[in-house]
Amino acid sequence: GFRVANRASVAELVENIDHIKATHNGYNKIGVLHTREWTFEEDKIIIKDSLNNECNAIARLHFHPDVTESEIKNKIIFNSPFSILNYSYAEEFNKTQKAFVVEIEFNKELKVEISI
Repeated sequence: GFRVANRASVAELVENIDHIKATHNGYNKIGVLHTREWTFEEDKIIIKDSLNNECNAIARLHFHPDVTESEIKNKIIFNSPFSILNYSYAEEFNKTQKAFVVEIEFNKELKVEISI
């Protein structure tokens, strides 16, 4: 067996029908708490990330291989600089496909809106 040290734990969790908010302490060594909020509206999903201290951070959104780069550009609004990169999507053991991942740079707060 092996042990996993310094696992993150949930510090706060709020859930209801159209909103989820959770804070974890996985970056506690550098004095940062990360909070992510998901708000579900009729025509969009809003994801807000916030850090309790300002620092250089990167959020990543991994997409299924069926999602195209133009869909990402046309349906998602970012309030920070971002890059669209490739990654290997693992659909099952030892079987991967190329897909897109969006990397979004932010310092303290990030808001992403996804049209549905």
